[in-house]
Amino acid sequence: MMAAEMIIVWMVVMFGAMMQGLTGLGFALVSVPVLLIFLDARTVVAITLILSSVLNALILFQTRKHLSWKDAVPITVGSLLGVPFGSYLLLELSPEALKVMAALMALLFSIPLMMGFRRRIQHQQTACVITGAVSGALQSCTSMGSPPVALFMANQGYPKEEFRGILVLRSMAASSLSVVALMPSGLLNSHVALQALLMVPAMLMGLAVGSLLVKAVPQDLFRKLTIVTIAVAALLSLASVLI
Repeated sequence: MMAAEMIIVWMVVMFGAMMQGLTGLGFALVSVPVLLIFLDARTVVAITLILSSVLNALILFQTRKHLSWKDAVPITVGSLLGVPFGSYLLLELSPEALKVMAALMALLFSIPLMMGFRRRIQHQQTACVITGAVSGALQSCTSMGSPPVALFMANQGYPKEEFRGILVLRSMAASSLSVVALMPSGLLNSHVALQALLMVPAMLMGLAVGSLLVKAVPQDLFRKLTIVTIAVAALLSLASVLI
């Protein structure tokens, strides 16, 4: 990439990491659509999976005291179960088609929540596993696995610190397993590793800002910001494929 392109990439990665540090999601949602302008889809997925693993490990360390294991474990286990299916889809289907599918799903569920519609799910543990499985599949085939879990927790009314902790635990588990699952495919190579390494400083700066902002954001604003982030990122993802 040229110097000007690298500056744009750094700014996008920094903003995505800031959103991840603030809400527990947003890194892939924000960075993937823009990175697709400069890199091919499979390279972008591989890079964001590597960076997400590191980013989520750092955020998990910050939020470890706020984790609700009762819900975090079913969601995480479900995500791990969904990863192999998503990896299979990535190798067999068009990445662009997968992006459109993921974006449309995110819009379908985020718009009602933005309009104030909420219907609490009674069988929460079962819903956690199912939501996690969908999330894990999307994580490994599009690197955008957070929306199903985030929208589920927004609907259920999780407190922001618990929300953030569960999201990053799920994301870290799914992205780490996705990296392992994709190793035999050859998508993870020295070129991808170098591209990811060049983006690490921007990622760390964004995380630092987001971690400071989360302390000042009230619960209601946090929930609205999360839903709007998902909807906007879904629109950007659609635009990157269709335009």
